[in-house]
Order: sequence, then C-alpha cells, then structure tokens
Amino acid sequence: MERIIDASDNIEIIAKLADLGSRWNQRKAKFRYPHFIDTKLRKLEQLLAPKASKPEYDDFASMFDDMVQPDASLSNITDLVNQGEQLDYETLLKYEGSHNRLEVFEDCCDTFTDKQYWPRLRDAYQMQDRRFISFITYFRLFGESRNWSERFMTLKERRALKALPDQIIISRGMSVTEYESAYHGISWTTDQTVAQFFASRKVLREGPKVVKTMTIDKSDVFAYILDRSESEIIYLGPTDIY
Repeated sequence: MERIIDASDNIEIIAKLADLGSRWNQRKAKFRYPHFIDTKLRKLEQLLAPKASKPEYDDFASMFDDMVQPDASLSNITDLVNQGEQLDYETLLKYEGSHNRLEVFEDCCDTFTDKQYWPRLRDAYQMQDRRFISFITYFRLFGESRNWSERFMTLKERRALKALPDQIIISRGMSVTEYESAYHGISWTTDQTVAQFFASRKVLREGPKVVKTMTIDKSDVFAYILDRSESEIIYLGPTDIY
C-alpha cells in the first residue's frame, strides 16, 4: 500500500511546518514531554517527504495515520506547542487515536511516579487498538522495576488471582508465525472459547492462526484482568529470550 499524499500539493504546509519547527526548537526545553512533539513533527515531515522516500504500510493503523490531512495534523501540533508548560499526559491522549495509546505512554512514562505508572499502563494497554506492538516493547513496559505493580489490577482481580490454583492452563490465539517463533504476545486467557475467538479473527498480514495452550505457574502471572469478560492473563514468558 502506497501513501496517497504528495509533497507538491503541500508547499504552504511545508513552509508552515518549517516555521513551527524553528519555534518549537526555541521552546522545547520548557516542555515536560518534548519527545512526544518531536515524534509528531518527524512523522509529519515524513508524510510530506518525496514519494520515493515513503515506505509501505505494515498495518491499517499506520495507513490511517497518514490519511489524516496534513493541515489538520499541523494544526494539532501547533495547539500542543502553544500550550507550553501546561501540557500534561491527559491532554496528550486527547490528541492521539486509540491505536497510539501505548506510544504516548512510552513517550511520557519516565515522568510518572510508581503509583501513577501502573494504572496508566493498564489504561493505555486496554485502550490500544489492533496496531502491532513489538514483544520487546511490551516486555520493557510491563517489566519495569517499579513499586506498586499490584496497582495494575483491581482489588477484585488480585483476590481472583490469589484464588486460582498454583498451576494455571492458559491459551492464546496467534498466527502460525508467532506460534513457531520464540516470541509470543503477553495476552493469554484461561477460557479456551476466548482463545478460539481471537484465533478466528482476520487481521492484515497475519495469515493462518492457531491456538496455543500451556500450563504455567501462578507465580509467573503478571496480572489477571476480568473487566472485559475475557479471563485475561498477562504472561510475559521466559525472560531470557528478551
């Protein structure tokens, strides 16, 4: 799939972007989350780059990002720059689609306290749309050496996890490619029907799917999530493969 926007149609926007970039470089030292705006500026510059330099899309979410009109994207970035030091994490989320929640979280998480980190990670994880997130990114975010990791779960979920047996059978619907690799996603379930449902979904470029089932120690479970009726187990897997 090729990009549909050509730089020749956006001469005025390119000039405005250059002016905004210059103004941003003068102000960015005062911002709490400069990397977030740096990333948005870089993406817009890439969008407006000559057609020959533009890569193919890996997923629908990436394609959707680039179908947003450049002038609208520039306006959003300008709004963010104008807010200055008042810009906070919750405001940043309003400027991003659900498919970018974890990306925003990762850009900002170094400024969170331990008590803020885990509830915000859960929110970003659950709001994240079906965009591919690398296993390394998941492991890095969920494997953080921070206190209060139990705050990722509700009290009800912590009690439910405690009530599970010491050995737990978990399943995951996955592509054949994932099944045959050393890297598996972190989202599993204790409900075989749920795993079968995810194995039956058609996702761009994933190909045939299967269900993998295995038995793990309860002590290796990061979290047990109940609020989406999926009996979800977050399992990071063996740490030595990362």
